[in-house]
Amino acid sequence: MSRTFCAVLALCGLAAMGSEIRVRDNGGVPQIHVNGKPVRPRWFWGAPTYTVVKVKPGEQFVEQERMPLEEGDLNVTFHFRFDRKPTTVWLDDFEVLDKTTGEVLFPKESFEAGKVPDDWTFFPQDERNTVGTLSHDPKGGRNGSGALRIDLKNPLAGKAWPDFHVYSVARPMKLVVGHDYVIRFWIKSTVETSLNQGVYRPASPSFVKLMGDKQFQQQIGLAMDVGIDFISPAIPTPWPRPGEEADWKAVDTVVEQILSVNPRAKLVPRVGLMPPQWWFDKHPGEVMEWREPKAHHDRVYSVSSLVWRRDATERLRALIEYLEAKYPDNMAGYHPCGQETSEWFYKDSWRQDYHGYSPCERQAFKAWIAKRYGIDAALQKAWGDPGVTLSTVDVPALEARRNASTYGMLLVPGEAQPVIDHNLFLQDEMTDAMLVLAKTVREATSGRRLCVFFYGYGYEFAGMGRMSASGHLGLRKILGSSDIDILCSPISYTDRQLGGGGHAMTVAESVLLSGKLWLYEDDTRTYLAAGGTLGGLSYHAADLWESQQILRRNTAQEIVRNLACWWMDLCCVGWYNDPELWRVMAELAPLDEAKLASPRVYAPPVACVFDEYSAVYTLNGRPVTGYLISELRKAMSRLGAGFGQYMLDDLIAGKVSSRLVVLQNPWVLDGARRKGLKSALSGKFALWCHAPGVLDPVSGVSLAESRELTGYGLRRLEPLQESMVIKSTELGQSLGMPKEWWIEAKTPLLMSVEEGDGDQVLARWWDGSAAVVLRENSIFCASTKVPWELLRLACQRAGVHLWTDRECVFYTDDKLVVLHATNAGDVTLTLPKSGRVFDAISGKALANEPASKLTVGLKFGETRVLWIE
Repeated sequence: MSRTFCAVLALCGLAAMGSEIRVRDNGGVPQIHVNGKPVRPRWFWGAPTYTVVKVKPGEQFVEQERMPLEEGDLNVTFHFRFDRKPTTVWLDDFEVLDKTTGEVLFPKESFEAGKVPDDWTFFPQDERNTVGTLSHDPKGGRNGSGALRIDLKNPLAGKAWPDFHVYSVARPMKLVVGHDYVIRFWIKSTVETSLNQGVYRPASPSFVKLMGDKQFQQQIGLAMDVGIDFISPAIPTPWPRPGEEADWKAVDTVVEQILSVNPRAKLVPRVGLMPPQWWFDKHPGEVMEWREPKAHHDRVYSVSSLVWRRDATERLRALIEYLEAKYPDNMAGYHPCGQETSEWFYKDSWRQDYHGYSPCERQAFKAWIAKRYGIDAALQKAWGDPGVTLSTVDVPALEARRNASTYGMLLVPGEAQPVIDHNLFLQDEMTDAMLVLAKTVREATSGRRLCVFFYGYGYEFAGMGRMSASGHLGLRKILGSSDIDILCSPISYTDRQLGGGGHAMTVAESVLLSGKLWLYEDDTRTYLAAGGTLGGLSYHAADLWESQQILRRNTAQEIVRNLACWWMDLCCVGWYNDPELWRVMAELAPLDEAKLASPRVYAPPVACVFDEYSAVYTLNGRPVTGYLISELRKAMSRLGAGFGQYMLDDLIAGKVSSRLVVLQNPWVLDGARRKGLKSALSGKFALWCHAPGVLDPVSGVSLAESRELTGYGLRRLEPLQESMVIKSTELGQSLGMPKEWWIEAKTPLLMSVEEGDGDQVLARWWDGSAAVVLRENSIFCASTKVPWELLRLACQRAGVHLWTDRECVFYTDDKLVVLHATNAGDVTLTLPKSGRVFDAISGKALANEPASKLTVGLKFGETRVLWIE
């Protein structure tokens, strides 16, 4: 297609843009609107699927039917991926037929040549592969014939499993849309495993799937049957060489597969922005560069690269213009994706390696420093280095970053300022790149479409020792942009199982306060995931009932908190291909519709407060942040009262109405924020956690400033080399506290509380010093673990109503109540005031008369959704 024709299509598209689909305010609640009308925020995410082959020990013959996703004379390759565990597999008699015509497309390969055929190989063939080998076995095949032998073993200690797979070298084949194809082969295995057998066309930056089964279309149909028309598909991004024309064939294939099932579908495609191989060859300095010489990192563009930003926005704009011109009535928005797992956190963040050393990254840091400090004298004063200048400044060396001066696990201002500045720089670079792409979406759609991004996983990335490595600590800048409608993440990978809480990775309530919508990517491994890859997790729902309970818990929680979701067939193998799963979505539709007609702002009585700025200062802090920030969500979801997740600056700005405020990590505060926080807590009950306000970003460590903020004096404790016990006092136990609990050995920053007149000490450290202290309007918990019982006590002291009598996952907006059983048995609900209680799905009354208390019997993992009149 010529550029001239594309331009004509774009102009036509601007004249016929279809519906306006944006997030707008409805009674104080951000909701998706289509032409001004609020619509249900429930979507389906999918892509062309394939059937997972369950391979049992011994031998079997496999025959699979596939449909082509493209047609024409194409180069085709067949890939074999097995479970990541020690296995030996033999493959024999592989062939591919056109079932419609009987034509043989891949003649039977019986592996009798005495060696591995030249047109069969494996990936990767470099140092990443420590798990797999490919060989010829002259007697390992069918009836003792030759076979291709694949041996898998566990990777070396400390090494990750690579994407090891065996594949056939691409060969030309003629595929016809509408024909059915058969793939046949004999296989033998030493253990039970599963096989993901994919068919692809080689392309860059990634291979294009050429064949699938019909489960993608079937799931679109099931979604449509329950009123779900919003579909988020993965769509390839054509990225031709300069002077070449873009090939839109794969884009059209995905869109037309969806529209063939649901012509009214509203599409929000996931747009990957990884450049092709030729781009990297042409721009070798525009990549991320690490300083760990022995660690392997796949080559990836740097978000600091102005070349990448230019080219990525060009390709994004071209894709949008093409889709808007050809499918104007079906396009609803765009979801640009990049970096690690396409979620805009830096590549290999979880490995905690140090990057920033490529030419484009070093130049970007120098420019950032110049903008921050302006003159040499300001930089020299901040860094405590009279020799550094704006022209000579560079990225801190690896050892300087690893061994920076800390107060426990917090970087010390001044002494570690170069490292602190680079951490701040990393957040700005990621968000700046995202905002360039968001602006492109706005401009290319004339502001009539949704713009969606992954970002803001502050609670989830608390599991990193150095949280700044993620690049996800710049959420406030993102929330301030009018170019983004929806932010999203997967449901937390912590505590999402049956009997778990199903948490948000972010400050979800602050996202809504900014006028944006938070969306849960619900990639629940339903029972249909059994026997296949689980996308990095080790468990799935055991059966249909368990799957329904998890999905009901997640979706009902989203309704309570005014959040969106898409159900995601993550591994493209049909995880949601059962109408009984979609019955859950249909059952909850009336509750969604009620909130569209009469929006209710979610204003919970308990606020968890997270400070992303303080998180930038962490180094080797996981024993603190992992428990204090990430794990605390588990206790909050079982609290028995409504809770929300907020940013500290929203609390300071007076936007948080909660009576109980749990201050998780306000470690680093300047004078203005200390003053604002102290003022914002007036009339509220505060649960101070760990070490609030111990650092000032200019003057450094200041326990006096911490005392002035909280009213509590602190003394630093030296951690023990083994696990450390905290024991409740008699008073603490009488108030419901656990007898004792433990924290991790070598926790890097521990404080004890200085006892004052009238203080009620609820728990003590191993040395007898105070660990938990109660006062009239606050509790101070110096422990990195905050017990569930202490949170319940804080609720009672704050005047927060507790609905449940025992541990149970609980969400409510005071009208809708969601219960999910962590244990089997009765849960007694105490209502704030007498009312009629109904099963929100069946409509059946749980009591004949208004009641203030009732008992609900629950199986383990059961979800009940109730309505209070």
